[in-house]
Amino acid sequence: MADKKLKELRSKAQYCAEEEFAYKGFGCCIDLDEDDGAYWGRLSGIKDVVGFHADSLEALKEKFHEAVDDYLATLERMGREPNWLEPK
Repeated sequence: MADKKLKELRSKAQYCAEEEFAYKGFGCCIDLDEDDGAYWGRLSGIKDVVGFHADSLEALKEKFHEAVDDYLATLERMGREPNWLEPK
């Protein structure tokens, strides 16, 4: 992720990374906990709550991919489709 985006993230309470973290039709919103330096993310665009965290943006992107894969696998086991906020 470009330094500009990182500076933007640090200047906001939350940053939605719809393009930078796009994966299998999902995006995410990211929060930075400045006290402990951890990044927290959650899948965006769905009613379900799926969260993940890491110590760096690079690691957070990997955790994001894992969260999407886990969410889709769980939905498949349950016989459900993603619970989108708006129909796709």
